[in-house]
Amino acid sequence: MDFSKAYNREEFVNFLGNSFLPEDFISNIVPVKLKTQMTYTTEAVKLGSSASLGLVVYEVKHNSKHDARVSLSKEAFRLLFNEYEHMALVVFVPQDSDENYRLSLIEITLESYDDKAKIYRRYSNPRRYSYLLGAGLEGTRTIDDYLLCKNQNHGEIKRVVDYADLRERFSVEKLTKGFYQELSDWYAWAVKVVRFPNKLDDPSDDAQFNAESTIRLVTRLIFVWFLKQKHLIPEEFFDKEAIHQLIKGFRQIGFPISYIRKGKVCIIKPFFRIYSLPC
Repeated sequence: MDFSKAYNREEFVNFLGNSFLPEDFISNIVPVKLKTQMTYTTEAVKLGSSASLGLVVYEVKHNSKHDARVSLSKEAFRLLFNEYEHMALVVFVPQDSDENYRLSLIEITLESYDDKAKIYRRYSNPRRYSYLLGAGLEGTRTIDDYLLCKNQNHGEIKRVVDYADLRERFSVEKLTKGFYQELSDWYAWAVKVVRFPNKLDDPSDDAQFNAESTIRLVTRLIFVWFLKQKHLIPEEFFDKEAIHQLIKGFRQIGFPISYIRKGKVCIIKPFFRIYSLPC
């Protein structure tokens, strides 16, 4: 299944049964009656179940105009409670478009405390066990490495072994650990090859502040990427062709960068030199 494309129910069910969930997964398409009033959920369909995992799979259509995963998950918890289920994979699909959708693992567990006889229901955190999928989204490597575990199975999708395995594939802790490990590796490499000129007329001290300046560089890159991903700055700022339109006469011939502003040629000298950066 191509997770960079719009949602397709038939392809998703085939993916679950043929590649992802244990072989005891049984596809059974059954509409689910909504027994309580929902704010966003308009339709729910049971897609199948896996007895070995104690897991049910639902498709939920909703009318939310934004990615309201917390509110949608709360309604999914109510759906599970009404269906007498406690663990489910839920694919949330906007009612007016199949382009982007969210795949979440939700769980209701019962807990008791030693000093109290009362039983409490504990709900999984909707922000920690979820993937945003579909057309126009980046991050296919994250899906391949963490959800599908292709890096552990010679490039092939690895079937879920048990519920602990499934839970780990949705866990943000594993993803966060992997991110910081890659960031650490990148820093260890970059600090050896970048140069931050201190005195412009003295090239011998270019590496004097490499460690501190590389950390500043990384934090700025992450911040700018956050702004881009949250659409807080125009996409045109990251488009080379659009920059040519925004800045008259913009051209880059190696280093430095030159452009024309108010009829004058301006020169931008780089504050660092990087020979090659992995992305």
